[in-house]
Amino acid sequence: MSSQPARSTRSARLRALALFAAVAIPSAAVGAMGNNLVTEVQAFFGGDTDASASPATLITPTVRIDTAQPMDFPRSADAIRRSLDAGPAAGAEAELIARLGIVGNRSDIPRLLELSEHPNARISMAAFQSLGRIGGDKAIRRLATIARSEDSAVNGNAVAALGLASDDRAVDVLEELAGHQDTWRRQQALDSLALRGGTQARLAIHRAFGKATSSDAWASANAVATLGGPADKRLLIRAAMNPHDPRTDAAMWAIATIPGPETDEFLIQMAQSASSARRSTAISALASVTDPRAIEVLLDLWDRAPMNRYDIISALGSSKADGALDALLTILADARPDQASWFVEALAARPEPTAREVLRVLATETGPLADAALGRLTNLGDDAAIEQLVARFDATGKLPPAETLTFLAVSGGDVGWELIEEVLAEGTQNDRSNVVWALQARGDEDAAARLLDLVKTSDSWTASSAMGALEGMGEHARDGLRGLLMERLEDGTDFATVSATLARLGGDEVRVALTKRLDDGTDAERWSTISALGQMDDPEARGALEALIGDEDPTVRSTALSTLLWSGNQDVSSELLEKALADEDVSVRTTAMAALVNQPGDEGVDRLLTFVDDEDLTVRSTAIQTLGSTGDPRAEEALIVALEDPELAQTAMWGLQSMGTDDGRAAIRNLAANADDLDRRVSAIGMLGQDSSAEALEVLSTSLMADDPTEASSALYALQSRGNSQAAEAIATLLDEIDPDDDEMGLLWQAASALQQIGGRVARDRADELEDILGHSDQGLMDMSDWGCGGGYYGGLGGLIR
Repeated sequence: MSSQPARSTRSARLRALALFAAVAIPSAAVGAMGNNLVTEVQAFFGGDTDASASPATLITPTVRIDTAQPMDFPRSADAIRRSLDAGPAAGAEAELIARLGIVGNRSDIPRLLELSEHPNARISMAAFQSLGRIGGDKAIRRLATIARSEDSAVNGNAVAALGLASDDRAVDVLEELAGHQDTWRRQQALDSLALRGGTQARLAIHRAFGKATSSDAWASANAVATLGGPADKRLLIRAAMNPHDPRTDAAMWAIATIPGPETDEFLIQMAQSASSARRSTAISALASVTDPRAIEVLLDLWDRAPMNRYDIISALGSSKADGALDALLTILADARPDQASWFVEALAARPEPTAREVLRVLATETGPLADAALGRLTNLGDDAAIEQLVARFDATGKLPPAETLTFLAVSGGDVGWELIEEVLAEGTQNDRSNVVWALQARGDEDAAARLLDLVKTSDSWTASSAMGALEGMGEHARDGLRGLLMERLEDGTDFATVSATLARLGGDEVRVALTKRLDDGTDAERWSTISALGQMDDPEARGALEALIGDEDPTVRSTALSTLLWSGNQDVSSELLEKALADEDVSVRTTAMAALVNQPGDEGVDRLLTFVDDEDLTVRSTAIQTLGSTGDPRAEEALIVALEDPELAQTAMWGLQSMGTDDGRAAIRNLAANADDLDRRVSAIGMLGQDSSAEALEVLSTSLMADDPTEASSALYALQSRGNSQAAEAIATLLDEIDPDDDEMGLLWQAASALQQIGGRVARDRADELEDILGHSDQGLMDMSDWGCGGGYYGGLGGLIR
């Protein structure tokens, strides 16, 4: 049995600024983008002595990316310009543009402005960077315009380029963007300011940090740390030391990125003294401390702060201080079963060879630590894991843990395959499902063949998982699954699942077989076939569904139309839609009406308005409901008119509420205050819980005193939904008005419950009274059910509380 080598992936998160800075690729021995090399490059190239040149003061270091095949680039500005004029080789243009930003001058601005609009992202990014480096009024204006724009594809690049500019106007723009409403734009601006440096940038960053909340303090704290000067450290330390400052955690993390003995000393003191609320952050920050005293603090906290043991283990796993591994092994003796994965992850993070040896020893034991160690060793690709798994199974018969299965399938060879077969034979249903996904990860023909066997022979759960795994594999696996399912389609086995899977696999053979079932299948098979054809990216499958709009069975017509409307990425033709809108069957017409929302311009609303006065109630109701989702002013007018129709009022109210316009809310308030019939009035009152206006509060306060208990109860529900102090005051007033002796115990109980749920000062002031009332809850609920405020009340609100 063959085995496929383990596949490894590597990922890293780089900030947009760093990615931008690396857009041009350094070649030969000189990195054109490396700002730390700029002086050398300018001397090497000879620079440009044009009198109009305004040399940029280059501040920020950038990322260097080496080319696979170094190219010989020109060294002078004139030579670069000639190369650009001649049409550079593929892949060289961005590098040339970036080099022009280093050795060129403001005479290059027109060319760069044009290139900044280039459709190739690397070219436009290089042009942005060069505009920032050269500077000048036109360059800064262009970058500022793009940086302020809403085009997320380029605005971040422009922000980064402004960070390269020596012009003070660039700092003004960045300072403005540091207060932008978009979180990502703020962070980009702060990063650019920090990497640029200077007094104005420092003041802007400090102001941003001073205004920051707990949720957005991280970006500004990181920017302060990037500056890294004495004043920056002091600012972060002040915030970190104040336990009531919402920026404390962000400040502490930021300080940890500034290396040095002062940082170590501060973080050690914070970990020793931090309150329980801040201790987790302080402990985690100790991982960056190189002073061995950090290890002593962590060991001390292991006994003093048992709630923070995860943080302590994690910090020891990544600590830079000497003695971290010894400390980790010391507390390993105290490991609880639920902490096994914590210790194993920490050991795996340690760079010392001893840590790997410890994992191997743990894997020979039994229990949670052994299972976790085995799983982690397989994730690390350690061959010792296979030996341990085999030895353990031979000695105890214990199956390999789920987290080891992918490694066994991909890298375990014949031995791993044998263990996987043992899991399939002896494991639970969940074990077999884990094997399925391990085989998918293996991905070769052997794995596909075994998955096909599982589709044929396993329990339905495992077979279904195997089908899903095969769908996500290569064409060979998909072809094998398609052939197997085509046989099942003919047998009628699990038709709904088989047809849906075949539709996703696609192919002419599948479409022909499914279309045949539209004529030859049972009713249940026809419904499944219609749904399956809707999933196929196949014009002929769609054509088969369109043909069903003429079927004599209205249920078929409606189902086919619904499938066409909500499956695939094509709109139904206007001719087909008109045919459905004119259908004699109500279900077909209403299905078609839902699609009118997507009609261009005013066409959809115009057509829906023609159905508002239809003789059929279902059609009228669908028209009102669909109009409510359009947001069109004419739709709002129709919904307000529909409030007067008792049969449409509820639907119209929901539509107006979703629109959320002033006129719509006013119409609902008017209905709540003045409707003649109780049902409409009660429904409208209940919806005022979403209306925060003073007018709505006035209506609700009046309704609380209504003679009809259903109306008062609906007002109580709405006030409880509002949940503010004014609502609490209104409910308290009602409590003072209710006389328990007048058979109003149910309403009294509901009012007390609502006030207790709202809480706050009013509820606290009347806590004893509320407890006394609610202590009679059984009687209260009985009384409520007698007059409709139990289950009957909720139904009477027309589903308002659902």
